[in-house]
Amino acid sequence: LIHNNCFAYNPDGHWIRPLAEQLVEAIQAKLKFMRFWLQEVEKHIPPASSPPATG
Repeated sequence: LIHNNCFAYNPDGHWIRPLAEQLVEAIQAKLKFMRFWLQEVEKHIPPASSPPATG
């Protein structure tokens, strides 16, 4: 490959696995952030299934 510097290239020449691992880690981090964000949003939104509280 001419453009192997674009990839997570290691001396063995196997860049696919580290690249895939980086991708998985990035996706997991994004999902973790989205889950946290959704939890924060849900704190401010009353659940649709339960009737509104009549304090």
